[in-house]
Amino acid sequence: MIRTAFALILMTVPATAQSVAERSQIDNAPKTQLEVFNESSGAVIIKEYTETGIIRSTGTVAVTAVIFRNAGTGAESKGLIIETKQPTGYSTRDARSFIDYDEIDGMLSGIDYIAATDLSIAKLANFEASFRSRGNVKIVVFNQTTGKNAVAIEVGSVSVSAFLKIEELAKFRELIVAAKNILDNPNSTAAKGDRARKPIVAPPVIAAETPSQQKPSPLPAAKKKPAADSANPFPKPKS
Repeated sequence: MIRTAFALILMTVPATAQSVAERSQIDNAPKTQLEVFNESSGAVIIKEYTETGIIRSTGTVAVTAVIFRNAGTGAESKGLIIETKQPTGYSTRDARSFIDYDEIDGMLSGIDYIAATDLSIAKLANFEASFRSRGNVKIVVFNQTTGKNAVAIEVGSVSVSAFLKIEELAKFRELIVAAKNILDNPNSTAAKGDRARKPIVAPPVIAAETPSQQKPSPLPAAKKKPAADSANPFPKPKS
């Protein structure tokens, strides 16, 4: 009986280890088209970025419009990068996640819905209303003991959160809309970001002078010797 039980354990351990490995592979598999491009190998990938803004609150959250392009095939994928940073003592944790272009409208609708929620929707004492993207961006509206709602933006498989005031959720939405407009109009001034506002000006080119144009340097003036005393041409001995 003991041998049978031991044999069953030996058979179960490899199966359990295999299932854990399979789950790990599923968790680490690309969830967005942008991730697929980002992890491509054996190809030249051109990446273009324009950041639309940063919100600094309890932690920071940034929104960036991105276009990834395979230089060989011309295939292209576009969307957003959402990045959060959270101070932890003497260091800062950060994480970023991708939002495919086809998710943006749904994300905006989700933000509109959860921004309007409050305790009136809840039967119990507290509530959370959340929206999650394919690539692990989670936006949560929740109530506080102060009576006001607050927002948590969680990013990455190992969540790094930025906490915003409920009023700042509207600003976050504006950054997403601005990023979508850039993706829809990649040749616009807004898409160029700082490059459009601060054009690069080449320094003036100064032509080198030819030998005929070069002026000779003036010779140093000769030093005048003090006039000798005509009455006593010999210097006086030093005392």
